[in-house]
Amino acid sequence: MRRILLLSILVAFSLLHAVTLITLQFGENEAAYYREFLNLFDTTPDHDEALVTSIVDGDIFTIVRHKTLNFLEVIRLIGVDAPDSDHSDKTVENYGLKCLEFARALLEDKRDLLTYDITTRDSYGRYLAYIWIPTVHEGSSCYVWFNLLALTNGYSQVYTTHPFNDFYMEIFIEAGKQAKLRRTEL
Repeated sequence: MRRILLLSILVAFSLLHAVTLITLQFGENEAAYYREFLNLFDTTPDHDEALVTSIVDGDIFTIVRHKTLNFLEVIRLIGVDAPDSDHSDKTVENYGLKCLEFARALLEDKRDLLTYDITTRDSYGRYLAYIWIPTVHEGSSCYVWFNLLALTNGYSQVYTTHPFNDFYMEIFIEAGKQAKLRRTEL
């Protein structure tokens, strides 16, 4: 069992280190992403369309899924933990505000796609979801993972309390490590 685990970690590590960091444009905002994950949404069979109505924190949002019913629902990002934007510690508060601004700029008042994983709700009753946002890269339309964008750009940390797809978890962990390395290099 240990050999299989070690081998899978080595393979994932090798694959993730072979990824290419690119810059994507979202209106007036730029964000780093990985070229190899641009078409990842194409392999996702089921999704819901939703309007992100407000950003509570960098990892918690309210959405309206149905155009006619107008029910507000709360979404928490899978695999991502962003700092609170209203914490009493000024350092955390400032960083939390940057996360909040990033999420607002890319998500608020926009129609995005949601996909789900192993656990559909957390202990607070919030839906756990991946958010996919539309963009264009080199003339081709695609959907990118907002969860991965938040990690890649250093706005959040990996959050593994709720179980989710092992392959996605490996991607998130490596993206978090790479973002941390880039921050220390600056």
